[in-house]
Amino acid sequence: MGTDLNEILKSKMINSWRLFWLITTPISLLMVLAMTRADLSSAAGVSSMIQLAARSAVPWLFLAFAASSLTVVFPGAFSRWLLRNRKIIGLCFASAMAWQLFFILWLVGIHTDYYVNDVYVLSDVVEGVIGYAFLIAMVLTSFKFGRSRLTPKQWKLLHTGGIYWFWIYAWSVDAPAGARG
Repeated sequence: MGTDLNEILKSKMINSWRLFWLITTPISLLMVLAMTRADLSSAAGVSSMIQLAARSAVPWLFLAFAASSLTVVFPGAFSRWLLRNRKIIGLCFASAMAWQLFFILWLVGIHTDYYVNDVYVLSDVVEGVIGYAFLIAMVLTSFKFGRSRLTPKQWKLLHTGGIYWFWIYAWSVDAPAGARG
């Protein structure tokens, strides 16, 4: 069975850019379908889309985050495949986060009063802006044109710092209230 799994994981369909499209197309279709069912004229409807986009993004964050560790703890075909495709999986996370940003901007732009009176918290805005700055920088430096502008040490610092930022933020948002202090 190990050989079969190795062969499956080497398939062009589930590697590189084909993997990206295999993951992001259903996420985008889900978003579009959910938009047709959500009441986007209400702040609650737009907020539900923000939450859906985040839920669609977080699994890819966790997989990208765990890729290196899994190759050590569970060496094998799957962990090697995951590590080999970590950039693509990270870009899938970024794609889903782009949907979230779209809906956040929709909420702020269309339902401004609701946002200012019921949602706005300065610390959330600061954390979000830092997160999206990391995300944009990480996406740009995932490609040769962006990576060439950084030294290897700068690239590693950016990507390590960014993924830890996202992991900590995702955990703190989803942690039970008592676990946050």
